[in-house]
Amino acid sequence: MQSPYTKLLSENMLLFPNDFMDIKTMAGLQKNVYPLL
Repeated sequence: MQSPYTKLLSENMLLFPNDFMDIKTMAGLQKNVYPLL
């Protein structure tokens, strides 16, 4: 995992392996979380 936020979500069981394959979920993260970096 490249993003510390993705790692944090995964470690706290808020993001699951199947979520990484869900385009809608990942697009939402890219739009709302990753621009903050």
